[in-house]
Amino acid sequence: MLGDDNPVRPMGNRRFKLIPVDSIIVPNPRKRCEEQFKEIMRSIREVGLQKPIMVNERHFQTTGKYELIYGQGRWEIYKILGIEYIWAEVVDEDEGKAYILSLVENIARSRPQPIEFAKAIIKMYNSGVTISELMKITGRSKSNLQDYITLMKKGGSRSRYLPNWS
Repeated sequence: MLGDDNPVRPMGNRRFKLIPVDSIIVPNPRKRCEEQFKEIMRSIREVGLQKPIMVNERHFQTTGKYELIYGQGRWEIYKILGIEYIWAEVVDEDEGKAYILSLVENIARSRPQPIEFAKAIIKMYNSGVTISELMKITGRSKSNLQDYITLMKKGGSRSRYLPNWS
């Protein structure tokens, strides 16, 4: 699924573009802490956008919409503030790779709750990402990931039954 290509994209190979806020849809919306959201809004008002969002143009030709990969909070704030355009890194990836990019960004930014992590792992696994690839993405051991997958396959959804982060 991920292939052997280098996941690091040099700046010269990346494409940034100012795109209309209304041309973006969110395929995997998340809820966030209201306090955190207010802090991001304050920062954008006072300092401006410090990190572009990332969007997928894979289906743009047929839908006229970019699919948000990460930066939902920043995008929502631009909508609330009535700002019409936002800087975005534009990529062309299949749904599985786009989801992986989203997960990696979210894991790097903050540690998800165990149940959210487990849901993401099983979704990627069910879409064809191998255990070896999951190990590279998450930095977790094979047995730790298999525990998450086994639990989710058995319908586990209570955080107390999930493996520890340690």
